[in-house]
Amino acid sequence: MPYSESQSDVDNEQKCSSSKIKRNIQQNMADKSNATTKQIQLSHIKRRPSTNSAFNDNSSQFSDACSFRKSKNNRTNGSVSPSTVESSGSSCSDGDSSSSSYGDTNLPFPGFVQFSLKYLSQETKPRIWCLRLITNPWFERVSMLVILLNCVTLGMYQPCVDDACVTNRCKILQIFDDIIFAFFSLEMTIKIVAMGAYGKGTYLADSWNRLDFFIVLAGALEYCLQVENLNLTAIRTIRVLRPLRAINRIPSMRILVMLLLDTLPMLGNVLLLCFFVFFIFGIVGVQLWEGILRQRCVIKLPDNVSAPSISFYYEFSKEQDYICSKPEDSGMHLCNNLPPYRIGPLLCNDSAIPFSENLPTRKSCVNWNQYYTNCTQLGNNPFQGTISFDNIGLAWVAIFLVISLEGWTDIMYYVQDAHSFWDWIYFVLLIVIGSFFMINLCLVVIATQFSETKKREMERMRQERARFTSTSTLASSTNNSEPTTCYAEIVKYIAHLYRRFKRRIIKKLRLYKYGCYVVLYSMH
Repeated sequence: MPYSESQSDVDNEQKCSSSKIKRNIQQNMADKSNATTKQIQLSHIKRRPSTNSAFNDNSSQFSDACSFRKSKNNRTNGSVSPSTVESSGSSCSDGDSSSSSYGDTNLPFPGFVQFSLKYLSQETKPRIWCLRLITNPWFERVSMLVILLNCVTLGMYQPCVDDACVTNRCKILQIFDDIIFAFFSLEMTIKIVAMGAYGKGTYLADSWNRLDFFIVLAGALEYCLQVENLNLTAIRTIRVLRPLRAINRIPSMRILVMLLLDTLPMLGNVLLLCFFVFFIFGIVGVQLWEGILRQRCVIKLPDNVSAPSISFYYEFSKEQDYICSKPEDSGMHLCNNLPPYRIGPLLCNDSAIPFSENLPTRKSCVNWNQYYTNCTQLGNNPFQGTISFDNIGLAWVAIFLVISLEGWTDIMYYVQDAHSFWDWIYFVLLIVIGSFFMINLCLVVIATQFSETKKREMERMRQERARFTSTSTLASSTNNSEPTTCYAEIVKYIAHLYRRFKRRIIKKLRLYKYGCYVVLYSMH
């Protein structure tokens, strides 16, 4: 009996252990299946950013409708199944493969549109040749050299000396001008074929390219009108715009030009303030000093007195005319206390009145200033009639000269001689408000806009360098290229070449060592 009980216990233990082993095996198989399912789901989710534009950083190459549809499915379903992700990704990729959107990374040249002039794709030979040409760094270098050559030829042109272009010098310059125009026309044609005519990312989308297009069209119009023998002086003046093509190729100059264009709206408010200042001070000047700068001292002879006959009369310069003050004004210069007249070092004291003590002779010098006792308006305004307060227009000219601090003291002295000593208050206020406040206000506006314009233009130039993969300028040799001096850019470029040479030497040394190791290993 004990033996049978012990035997039954052993059998029960074996059954329990076998059942435990079966449960463990089933649990392990279930865990493996769950792990496999999770891995499959994770693998689909990892593949999801490359097909789903809602979670992809480079979603600009997919259409907005596709991303909206997939994001809507994600919100409604709560989870994305692998089949849904794969089907949506494939449909989106199929729909975008045939699009000609700007900036597609799947194209040979991602920075350009897929189709140029509606029919030329990036794989066609005429366009791919043009794309390779404009992305070549030497293309911009040669263009810059031609622009500099054009500046030299424009400076050597002498239209007044040889208007008919008969001399050899003029003919040679004309040949150079024809070659330069042909180069500009060819450059424009190549860029239009490579980039496209109009639209986003095309040739005419850039303002500087539109300027180049206008210059080339003006040159073509000049050549067309030469056949009709017309006057081309107005059209030839457009040639002076050709050096402006260099602005787009020099980073620092481009930033300054764009800064001026960006500050025009804000400077408009400053100019409006300047207009009010000019208008107020101009009205005050016209009301106070209209016609006073034309006041001169004259002689008023009685009716029964005639001047003696003098064989020689010396007429002094009008620049020595005295601006006088009328009796009703409190000016500093009156006609009854004029200084004696001088002819060089000679002081004139003789009189011209008959039966006086100092009668004039052939060698005498008459002090005519003692007879100029009447102040009236009959002369011209100072500075050949340009400076006066006779109307609001001439007053604005005088105010502008005062604000520019150019000869403002002479204008103030003239007004003080004719009107009052206290007129200096007007000019001092005008200088403080105009010169010290309004001009500095313009500088503040420009300085405020400079940092923003510089940041935007540097980012735009960086994108253009990345688009054209160009190293045509010295500034493009570094990633953080700031517009500095020419010598600093040369040093940066030399350092860039040294780093490239060093990397190549290190790479070759590593390849040489690796080859030696392979040979030694094969020998052993």
